[in-house]
Amino acid sequence: ENIIQLLRQKKIILLRWLPPLNLIEHGQDIDKLLLKSGKIIADSEELNWATNIVSLVPDQKVLEGSFSSNHRRSIKKCQALNYNLTELSTEREIEFFSEGYRNMYKMRGNKVADLLTIQAGLKALYNKFKNDGNGFFMCVYDNDKMIGGISVAYTNKTAFYHIGFMDRNFKNFPVNHLLFYSAMLKAKAEGKLDFDLGGYAIDTSDKQVLNINRFKDGFKGQLLKYPNTRLIAFNFWGKMFYSILRYKRRVQKKRV
Repeated sequence: ENIIQLLRQKKIILLRWLPPLNLIEHGQDIDKLLLKSGKIIADSEELNWATNIVSLVPDQKVLEGSFSSNHRRSIKKCQALNYNLTELSTEREIEFFSEGYRNMYKMRGNKVADLLTIQAGLKALYNKFKNDGNGFFMCVYDNDKMIGGISVAYTNKTAFYHIGFMDRNFKNFPVNHLLFYSAMLKAKAEGKLDFDLGGYAIDTSDKQVLNINRFKDGFKGQLLKYPNTRLIAFNFWGKMFYSILRYKRRVQKKRV
């Protein structure tokens, strides 16, 4: 009811809603509530989200054995290098993490926020994890140099990969394989049942994204697609606005 009241206060006439993955289990009440006040006028795959989820229920030996042979070899190779794997415990370490994260995206040519902004955001997240116990940062050191790291958030019984980075000077070493596997073991030890690999790109031709997909495929999790995006009109004007929007898009496509 609070959602509907807020929408009315903001005079929202058209809502684009991406239902959660667990719509069948928990979201039907929200679905019914929205439909009481509006009408679904479109149901498409636009902005749909997919992800890959690894079950943490099996014991450690079975879990590792379920990975691809390449992933198993990569994990053992990285373990043999005796890198220092540790959970971040100070804001100073978060500053190093932030710098590594920003440098990775700059090297790829992506737009990225300034370092101070990234540090402020990740420090806030780190302190929330620390105070609430709902996540962690983990990294790998080569001597005193941080060469890779990830952050993982907890929600109910699921661990969710948030962000990560790897020093490109160590790209030939399977640092990420060790990081993700270690994060899974930590989450499992803390009672989590699933590890969400943080999204999966469907129907992409981007080489970088395809490589990320292949990396996630190696953990042999379950590929899940979220329910379709829905457009809900709350009154006549919402339907009218959507009709005009569709017309403009058709005209633009014809011009192209």
